[in-house]
Amino acid sequence: SEHFLLVHIRDEDNDRLHTSSSNVQEYIKQKMLRGIELFGKPYIYFGASNGQMKNFSFWFFNLPSKINSITDAYK
Repeated sequence: SEHFLLVHIRDEDNDRLHTSSSNVQEYIKQKMLRGIELFGKPYIYFGASNGQMKNFSFWFFNLPSKINSITDAYK
């Protein structure tokens, strides 16, 4: 569906990102907390399985306009 986005965090060689840079860590943290925008649509962090987290893969979700929060989406 166009409401879901699977994001893989990788380096420029498409390998797992290995960094101790506090700037990169903060950038990723802010994207997880505030969400990302793609093609003018805001996506918020939705979740990830243990395997996905190990591979730095995360699901983001675009809330339909009638829903104000992820909590409302579960109702």
